Formats: sequence, structure tokens, C-alpha cells
Amino acid sequence: MQKVLTRPGAIWPLFVVPAIYAIFESVKTVSLKGSFGEFVDPDAAYYIACVNLLAGNSLHFVLHPGIGIIYFGAAVLAIAKAIRYPGALGAQALLHFDELSQIIRLSLVLAVAAATIGAGLIVARETRDRFCGIALQLGLFATVAALTYGGRIMPESLLIAVAIMLVAVTYSAVRGEFTHRRFDVAAGVLVGIGLSTKILFAPFLLLYPIAVGFRSGALATYWICALLSLTLLVLPLHSELGVFGSYIEGIVKHRGPYGSGLPGFLDFHVAAVAFMNLARDYGIQISAALISFAVAFIFRHSDHGAFRILLAVTAVLCGSIAMIAKQYTAYYLVPGLAMVPFMVALAFTLVPVSSKSGFVAQRLCAAVLILVCVAGPTKQAWGWYKGALSQNADEKRVVSGLAKMQGACFLAPSYSVGMYNYPIAFGFLYGARLDDQVAFFNVALKEAFGGMFPNYEYFEQKVFRPGAMVDFNEFVGPDGCAAVVSSYPLNRDSEVFGGRATDLCRVGGLNVLLIRRTCEELDLPKSGAQVRGQ
Repeated sequence: MQKVLTRPGAIWPLFVVPAIYAIFESVKTVSLKGSFGEFVDPDAAYYIACVNLLAGNSLHFVLHPGIGIIYFGAAVLAIAKAIRYPGALGAQALLHFDELSQIIRLSLVLAVAAATIGAGLIVARETRDRFCGIALQLGLFATVAALTYGGRIMPESLLIAVAIMLVAVTYSAVRGEFTHRRFDVAAGVLVGIGLSTKILFAPFLLLYPIAVGFRSGALATYWICALLSLTLLVLPLHSELGVFGSYIEGIVKHRGPYGSGLPGFLDFHVAAVAFMNLARDYGIQISAALISFAVAFIFRHSDHGAFRILLAVTAVLCGSIAMIAKQYTAYYLVPGLAMVPFMVALAFTLVPVSSKSGFVAQRLCAAVLILVCVAGPTKQAWGWYKGALSQNADEKRVVSGLAKMQGACFLAPSYSVGMYNYPIAFGFLYGARLDDQVAFFNVALKEAFGGMFPNYEYFEQKVFRPGAMVDFNEFVGPDGCAAVVSSYPLNRDSEVFGGRATDLCRVGGLNVLLIRRTCEELDLPKSGAQVRGQ
């Protein structure tokens, strides 16, 4: 194996998987545009947080806490704005929201691809095991959420790269018998970055210590670097951490999602539903992880180092699963399940072989199981992408139909659509409600658009302006006309609209509620049934 790896060009396979990932995510990002409806929540809120960081405003949106992704986005935003959009930060950030958010997403894609190439090269260089390096990179394709959420301005886009790098560093450290202190440092820094980005990364704290075992020198360096890097990342924003603390306290003390529901830590019925959803979404990946650990346990004496790594990875995965029992969302497990292809590849290396044909059979079994893990998500992601293009077309059709109302009527985009600057309005909901933020963005809005644009805040059933929620009927007089557009259900009989709704149209997954207009006038299809809801 060593001779193969030292031949010129032998490392090129380690560029293939990240390159495919980068191409898919780049095409997706460019074709769907920065304001694509599904990319509104939480991307737009993080975008506004990046602007707030650069402007020196309060952040407030540090719920996850999300600091890692905010730093990354702010750095890209600062460079892109300086190069392409000179002028006042606030106005330029709002006026060019679509382009700048695309640049941040593309930068994330390239950063993740580069980190994954680095992880593969680290494994190949330090362990002479190119197969495990490629398997580790295939974590990018291990879940459909890793592909559909890839490159988005949200923690998981960054965390998958951090997780893959951390596994590469840990594996290389174990294979090198912890003779290189740089791995202890790198592992600690990566954990600090992960924890500053999202609290759900906490189980990864266990990865390096379990693999290290009782080597006190390596552990001491790791913990010092983890604490120091976390402190350095969080310290500049320490005054904002009260928001994060209150958010986490609410989650811990209540049984419902996002700190809602009855007092108590866990609703066991909700947990049971979460695990059923887990089996539905990731049954193949979880089964592959269990098979890998079973194989590793049976042949644990053939390679104690590899077994320790698999034990550590399994513990992290179990911890990640346990953390979503309270509130299940499929993309929460993107970093944890990214380790599954690597688990499979490493587990099968523990199976003793005594011939070349046995070695080939061993690798073939692992490759087939890995292929089963990544084929399904890849196919589903492609189906999602085609559906997303269709949704983009639906939004364009709605905009075309509502053009007849433009200027004469109140056009109010709502959750979660990408038209009429709604992503900016959503970002304001979470990132522009404090006094300094309101003052900053009111000036920016006047410079960019002449003032705040119409919108309809779906969950509070009001029109949002920085610093205030206003009754819908204040904006639409008794003789006024309006259109409310949402991907969520709308009810023409709702009291919010004063009983004035005259029609309800539906284009694909988009609902259009009309006041003093009809679907026929706008050449939009009627909704097939009255939807009771908002």
C-alpha cells in the first residue's frame, strides 16, 4: 500500500469526492439564487447578524450560539462588499442581499470542500490509508440533509467540515501513537470552533479523549486548546451570551420545541416519535453504524487503536442522537452521521485477511455498504433539487401574476418565500429588533429602498417594521387591495384580514390570498380547497 501512495499522482482520488460536492452545491446555489424561499430560515437571520457584527451593532441572534458561522459570513461579506459594492455597509448589504448571500454560500461550499480535501490528505499522509481517507470524505454524501442544506448560511454547513477534520486528526493521532503534539492542538481548536457554532456539537467533545485513553499529556493539551479557542471565539461577544443562555435554559426547562410547552425536561412520547422519525430518515445509516461497531467489537483484538477510534465515533454518534430526542430535526444529525462511511471502512480493516483476494473481498464489502449509505441520499438530493427549481418557477409565476397589482396594491410576502425582499424582512425579525439595530437599519432601508417594504409576519399575524409590529389593516385601508403570499396555509376567512379576502390562489406550493382582486384577474389558479389556518 505504501508504494501505491508514494507514486506521483496517487493522491488525486482524494480530490474527487470534494470536487463533486463543490460542483453540485455551486450549481444549486447559483441556480436557486440567494433569495430562494426555502433558504430564508435561518439563513437571512444569520446574514443580518453578519451585517450587525461588521457594523458594531448588538447581535442578539446568538441562539445556537452560531458564532462560528457569523464570523465566517462576516469575513466573506466584508471582503465581497469592499471589492464589489463600495458605499455604506447597511444600504449595500440590503440592496445586494441576493448577490452577497450567494457569495457567502459559495465561499462556504469551497471552504467545506477544501477542508474535506485536507482531511483526506491528512489521513493518507499520516496513516498510508487512502481508502479510509476517501470514506471519510464521503460523509458529505451520507445524508440528504448534508446535500440539501450544504452551503447554506447556518451552523450545519460549517459543522460537517469541522466534524470530518476532527475525525481525520483523531485517526491520524491514534495511528501515530500520539507522538505529534500538533494533533492534540488541532483537535482542541476544532472542538472550540464546533462548540462556538452550535451546542449540538457537544458530543464531539468525547471523540479525542476516548481515542486518547489515559495519555494525560495529550489530553491536557487538547483540553487547554479547546477551552482557549472557545474562549477566544466567544469573548468578543460575551455580552451577547445572555441571549444564548436564556434560550438554552428555556429548552432545558420545558418539554416542547424551542423552549415551549409544559415544564419538565423531556416528553417521552415526543422522544419516541423522534426516534421513529430517526429510523424513517436514517435507518440505513444507523444500521450501517451498528454493523460497523459489531464487526469492530468482534475483531477488536486485531487492532486496538482502530477499535478505540470506532468506540469514540460510536459514542459521539449516540450522544448526537440522544440530543435530538427532545426536538427532532433531520439536519441536526448531519455532522454525526457524516462519520458513518468512515466507520464502515475502518471497521472492515479489522477483519483479518491472509491473502490478496481476502483483502479485496474485505474492501469490496466495505465499499458496497458505504455505497448503500450514500446512494439513497444522493438520489433524494437530486429529486429535492428538481423540486426546488420548480418552486423557483412557481415564485416567478406568482410575481408575474401580481405585476398587475404592483404599485396599486399592498403586496405582502410571508413565510417562507423569496420574493419582494421577504428574506430581509425575516432577517430583521431575529436580527434587527434592538434599539441600535433599528436605528442602523432604518437608515439603511431609506438609502436602499426608500423605507421598509410591505410584508406579513405569518406567526404574529401582523406587518413587521424594524422595532414594531403593526396591525395588517393599518396598511390596507377599507378600500385598499392586497395580496399575501406564503408557502404556509392562508385562510381567506381569517379575522386578521377583516373578512375582506376575496379569493385564494395556489401556485405549486405557494398560497396567494387576495383582497379586492380575484385569481382570474391575475391569471393564477384558484386554490382547490379552503385551507383553515392563519
